[in-house]
Amino acid sequence: MTAFSACLSTLCLSHTDAAELLDVSVGTIKQAASGHRPAKQWMFERLSDLFEMVEQAADDIIGDQDDLDDGAAFAPLTVNVDDILLPHPSLKRAALARAMLVLGPMLIVPVE
Repeated sequence: MTAFSACLSTLCLSHTDAAELLDVSVGTIKQAASGHRPAKQWMFERLSDLFEMVEQAADDIIGDQDDLDDGAAFAPLTVNVDDILLPHPSLKRAALARAMLVLGPMLIVPVE
């Protein structure tokens, strides 16, 4: 797995999703992910920006869960995936996944 491919996986992005978000062809993404052509530095920078957005959205979800039940924070939080403020459904799922990894799947109840 190339570093670029790992970045795509971390953000839950398919080749098609990445092509859409980076405004390049699917073929360009596939070549960069497979290592046949190196990914451009700007591609990593854009993925880094998207990762920061995902991290912030996940932190917001975690904060919402922490605010439940007067600070006890053991009540499950219902999260509507569509309400996560990110520009792509895959990024929304990545933020939800990160929040679940931090809090555990019992404290997050996703709805769509």
